[in-house]
Amino acid sequence: LDTDQRTVTLVFDERLSSIARLDVGIGGTLRDAFGGAVVAVSNQAVGANPADTTGPTVTARTWGNGRDKYTVSVQFSEAMDRASVEAVNNYALAGVPPGSVELDATGMVATLVFPTTTSGFRRTDTLTISNGVRDVNGQANTSTNPAGITGNATDTTGPSAPASSRVWGRNQTSYVVDVTFNEVMDKTSAETLTNYLLGGDMPTAAALDPTGRTVRLTFAATTVGFARTDTLTLLATVRDINGRGTVSTAATAITPNPIDTAGPSLSSELGRVWEKNSLTYTVLLTFNEVMDRASATTLTHYTLAGDGGEDVLNPATAALDATGRVVTLTFPATTAGLRRSDRLTVSAEVLDINGRATTSTQAATIQSNSSDTVPPVAVSRTWAGNAAAYQVEVVFSEAMDKLSATTQANYRLHGNGGTDIQLPSSAVLDPTGHIVTLVFGSSLGGFNRLDALEILPGVTDMNGRGTSSITTVGAIVSRNTADTTPPSVVRATVMSRTRVNNQTTSAVVDVLFNEVLNKAAAEAAAFTVSGGLTVDSVALRYDGLTLRLVVGGEPFGETISVPGTISDINNNLLAPVDVTPAELLYVDAGLDINGTIGTTVTFSPAVSGGVGPYVFSWTPTAGLSSPNVMQPEFTPTTVGTFVFTVTVTDAEGRTATDTVQVIVLPS
Repeated sequence: LDTDQRTVTLVFDERLSSIARLDVGIGGTLRDAFGGAVVAVSNQAVGANPADTTGPTVTARTWGNGRDKYTVSVQFSEAMDRASVEAVNNYALAGVPPGSVELDATGMVATLVFPTTTSGFRRTDTLTISNGVRDVNGQANTSTNPAGITGNATDTTGPSAPASSRVWGRNQTSYVVDVTFNEVMDKTSAETLTNYLLGGDMPTAAALDPTGRTVRLTFAATTVGFARTDTLTLLATVRDINGRGTVSTAATAITPNPIDTAGPSLSSELGRVWEKNSLTYTVLLTFNEVMDRASATTLTHYTLAGDGGEDVLNPATAALDATGRVVTLTFPATTAGLRRSDRLTVSAEVLDINGRATTSTQAATIQSNSSDTVPPVAVSRTWAGNAAAYQVEVVFSEAMDKLSATTQANYRLHGNGGTDIQLPSSAVLDPTGHIVTLVFGSSLGGFNRLDALEILPGVTDMNGRGTSSITTVGAIVSRNTADTTPPSVVRATVMSRTRVNNQTTSAVVDVLFNEVLNKAAAEAAAFTVSGGLTVDSVALRYDGLTLRLVVGGEPFGETISVPGTISDINNNLLAPVDVTPAELLYVDAGLDINGTIGTTVTFSPAVSGGVGPYVFSWTPTAGLSSPNVMQPEFTPTTVGTFVFTVTVTDAEGRTATDTVQVIVLPS
């Protein structure tokens, strides 16, 4: 009661609006000074105080302490009108209205709660309060300018994000980690990329979600992908909305996402493709989501049935790329190359980042890479060095398909200036897949160093691109610069004679060399023979190693001078040499033998020609006293007909064979 004895001041410890109604004198117990009952009044409006002409001000804006939603406490200078204070459209924090506003019992403190935001708030964001907020006398708020929010001094504990709150993304095409804190965070620090480190890599993006508690870290580019065991480090500069640094700064593993139940897969069209223009056999595997590096790069998790299944291979290397989805397998060592149709098997132990096993475990062919538009080329065509047969080594610019590269009909050697066109007798791809070795025989006897090799477009790389080195007689086979060794003579042999009246009128002598010769130079060589004999013709044989001379007269016992104009296929000149021809090696195993069980027989072959000493070899060896002597013994134990072959080799490498038959009867 005021001193005027007429005014009563009522204090309410409740939040009130200016539209509140008051009941006075209810029950008749409110009396005047003389005891008379005051007439009761119901639903009486409370009028504005005309003496109140000053609008309220905001004395403090403070972030909530350790809240799981963004909360701001607004302190007014006086008791406020509840209705206007709790109208959410009277506030905007960084443009976002609160979800709810509650005035406390004093009528001076409003608590604003923001359960939904655009993407979290920054500590520096400003709060705008409109003049629609009024005091209880209807005076408008005068603190209408946007203003910052003060950190809560009672907040002394930093936010935490334990291992259970760090979760890999589910079925993502980039590595994604969701980090959920126990309270709302400052958007600026939470989205600063340098505040995070995973396996040595910073994220490429960091986004705070609308709750303000979960930061999504995206690693669109990594060094070598991530393993499930990699740990995430948060710096203490990741702060809550009150500026307290996180206490979860230890490197901590990331939890698999429990809602990820689908394993990764490889699409049938693009999941397995050959690398384009690769120097090694390389396969690219593209998964539909990011993978665990440890399992994806384990070599034994991949098996290639190379060469149509003849060669079972694990890759030599397996590397996960920066996206975490592409595994590159290299097979630099094979038995003899790979085919485009070879099938690759991926183990179920290849896991995604959440540990789910791949579903693409069936053996499947590797598809062509549609981005490969450059055909392979023959970098070089070179004669083999010091070879005992005509061999051409073709080096391609990339690893080749074995099936097409070893198809003999895909190559033609234009010998003798193009008049002797030959397919190779064999075509072998080396383990790297780059080099094809072609072996040729000649119907006209040898090849020239400048003969040309034609490669047909049927020779393809692993993506089915036909070689662009489709050449004809203009593509000569080059000299092998590594071959600097000249050819040498192995031996000379009298092969046959023509006799008239017991006199030799001509003879054929074969001079054998240790490597194939250049046909033109070999056949132009000027041989001389002692005793005044003439050399009537010189021809290179089909093997490319043997020069056949027709000599006028008897060459046996004479000396043949081999000139230094003869060169091998790589143009290395022979050192002039004299040779003495030997007679053709001949062996007669003897007449067939009749015997009985248990009776020992002795073989007695006759040998002539060649150059001794001789080496003997008998086959089969069963029942022989020794298979490596001239006259072995044979003791039969059963009846039957037994055929034995003797092979004789002389000191210069000539060979001759013959057979003898032993007919064994009962004793």
